[in-house]
Amino acid sequence: MAAIFVVIALATTGVDFLVQRVLMQTARVEQTRQLQTQSGALRAYIEELIVSHMRVVDAVAAYVTLNPDITQERFAEFAALLTEDMPALRNVVAAPDLTIRYVYPVSGNEQLLGLSYYDLPEQLPQVLAARDTRSITVDGPIEVVQGGQGILGRAPVFVDVPGGEEFWGVISSWVDYDRFIDMVQPIIDDYHLEVAIRGSAATGNAGVVFFGEPALFQDENSVTSPIRISNVEWHLAIAPRSGWVERPAHYWTVHGMALIVAVVVAGIGYVKVMQDGAIRLREDRLQTVTQSASDLVWEVDRHGRLTFLSGRTEALFGRAAQEMLGTVLFGITGDEMLTRTISHVDPIIDAEVWISDPGGVPRCLQRNGVALYDDRGRFLGYRGVDKEITLRKRLQEQVAENAELLELLFRQSLDAFFFMMLDEPIQWDESADKDAVIEYAVHHQRFTKVNYALLDQLQLVEAEAIGTAAAEFYSDQGTPVRMVWRQLFDQGTVHIDMDFHRADGSVITIEGDYVVIYDPSGRITGHFGVHRDVTAQRDAAAELERYIDIVDTHVIISQTDPEGGITYASDALARISGYTKAELLNQNHSILRHPDTPDETFQDLWDTLGKGRTWHGEIKNLRKDGTPFWVDVDISALADRRGTHYGYMAVNQDITDRKELEVLSITDPLTGLFNRQKLDAVLEEERIRFERYGEACSLVVMDVDRFKEVNDIFGHQEGDRILNEVAEILRDQVRSSDTVGRWGGEEFLIVCPHTSLEGGATVAEHLRSHIEAMDTALSRPVTASFGVAHMRSPDVEDVVREADAALYRAKDEGRNRVIVSRPET
Repeated sequence: MAAIFVVIALATTGVDFLVQRVLMQTARVEQTRQLQTQSGALRAYIEELIVSHMRVVDAVAAYVTLNPDITQERFAEFAALLTEDMPALRNVVAAPDLTIRYVYPVSGNEQLLGLSYYDLPEQLPQVLAARDTRSITVDGPIEVVQGGQGILGRAPVFVDVPGGEEFWGVISSWVDYDRFIDMVQPIIDDYHLEVAIRGSAATGNAGVVFFGEPALFQDENSVTSPIRISNVEWHLAIAPRSGWVERPAHYWTVHGMALIVAVVVAGIGYVKVMQDGAIRLREDRLQTVTQSASDLVWEVDRHGRLTFLSGRTEALFGRAAQEMLGTVLFGITGDEMLTRTISHVDPIIDAEVWISDPGGVPRCLQRNGVALYDDRGRFLGYRGVDKEITLRKRLQEQVAENAELLELLFRQSLDAFFFMMLDEPIQWDESADKDAVIEYAVHHQRFTKVNYALLDQLQLVEAEAIGTAAAEFYSDQGTPVRMVWRQLFDQGTVHIDMDFHRADGSVITIEGDYVVIYDPSGRITGHFGVHRDVTAQRDAAAELERYIDIVDTHVIISQTDPEGGITYASDALARISGYTKAELLNQNHSILRHPDTPDETFQDLWDTLGKGRTWHGEIKNLRKDGTPFWVDVDISALADRRGTHYGYMAVNQDITDRKELEVLSITDPLTGLFNRQKLDAVLEEERIRFERYGEACSLVVMDVDRFKEVNDIFGHQEGDRILNEVAEILRDQVRSSDTVGRWGGEEFLIVCPHTSLEGGATVAEHLRSHIEAMDTALSRPVTASFGVAHMRSPDVEDVVREADAALYRAKDEGRNRVIVSRPET
């Protein structure tokens, strides 16, 4: 009996220790629970803070997608609107072809302009990741070019091109790390926390600690949780700033109660022997019932020692049931909650116990047990069953994890997510009055769950949104809305594109998708929806369309394929050419070519384009009715961003009136040949060519013999006719490289570039013979005298004087002849 009292004393001490331990654990659990709540709040705030700044990147990317040729001014205006309430956002930049061309604000970020991401190896991987995944990426904190640290967000931009879509570049933003921490620190101080954060897009939980003390991640008591934003993963560790609980409440009270329990228990200690005997009497019966059980069937005495065990002990513990008798079942499993349960003699209901099997694989057991009593009502121990539920637990954990990920996606998505549920389920089949059902749905389908993006779109707070009917936000309450609902209920899904009212009355354009939610009976209970605000894109598209219409109406533009087939013609081109657009499309551009345009012009054009340069020049074209028109044109090759050539673009300006004035200004009104003004200009060009290249020309001066007599005898009208016929011969018989014009009265000048003195004489003789053979219908022949000279110096007047002198010699020597000026002889 003395031994019993010793055992009771030891047991009482153990109970005291156990209770203190349980109280301590309870205090720690409560402290941990509070920290988990604070960790969740802090994590959510950090995630929302970063995501709200990333929305700016997404919005700018959407704007640039519609305006790929944006200017710095327009870029800055748009970025300024988006960043007004973003104190931590230091800049927004755009990098077409991964080279930074647009920056807001420019002040303080000048060194970024012209910087290529290929020259930033520490940033390039995340930039390329944004391009390859076609989604927003987040990186940081990292050192930035301007100095200091930042959290960088990047969104890819893809633009439409003929035949598909191509990568334009990226939009990036810099969230100042120090300002970001300043915004987070008040929450940390309010909660009285020690905080550490580590990780990055590339390293996650293996990353370095960039905020707080690294030791927090080594403390097994610290509460840790992941912070996931797009591709980046940080890990948060927190602990109480005042330290962990060291002593539970009611510490001394429990000691006193333990002493009282020891006295009471000593009075009934002697019953132990009788209880042991009763347990042994039941053992045989229990063994018989449980030998074939697939689960664990067990009995323990009031101290938790196994008195009976049957079932899958080899698979779960690696030991035979007989070997485990006398051991403490709850000690084997390490389940402290069940140890505590024994002391209170409460039933064990669906307790979960984790063990490791002989192979080290974690197994979960679901434990149920009942207290055993003797005939006098004295507690003897427990009898229970352990059922393995490992697979079920794994599935539950997976479901919980997926639910958490879904909730994170729902909360942090830049698209608006929401659920709308009907006040009552509706039946949608042939028996339903579908018009009435739709009318009911429009007014009785209400928001039940929304994310931040939807609240931002509609300018609501969550309390205002929840419970609000869909009809409150429709800009058009008429037939189109009801057609959307009919299509949704008929097909189960629908793509929408419609206007919505915001809370302030402004209208936004929403594009999105709805999916019907059904109950087990197939009735419609609501729908899940995704909204994207496309107001800016649609406004920009409308403005772009207006600009295109203006250009199409007023600018003469054509586009061809590489072979010259017209693929686009503006209204202005159709108007000036006299063709309709339909008549121009798919025709070769040569349909407009005027036969007067020399081949050399087109040879120069193709040579210039072949070198990758823009050709600029004046071209004479032909209208549909055969009349000419002149254009001043710039022609450029077209290539996509991959460098693939797919055609040419010509931008023209109508210069027909100017060319006609130019022709009038240099044309002799009587003969239609060039006048003295034009000839002087040609002589100046020859002078310049001689000075630069030493290339000489020959001059031929011609005079109609005895022309005054023609006027005196036959009259000036006949004289003018003779001059016109002579001019026609000159025009037809000179070479294409020569310039002929009326020098004055009955004198004409022919400029022969790149021509020797002998060549000039040949030209003159050829003209002389044709004039001599001319049928003038007069009673006397008409002849002409010629003087030829060769340029030997830049002094053009000397050459003209020499030609004139030769002409006078020809007249003195009998007229109707060619005299060549040879000063050296």
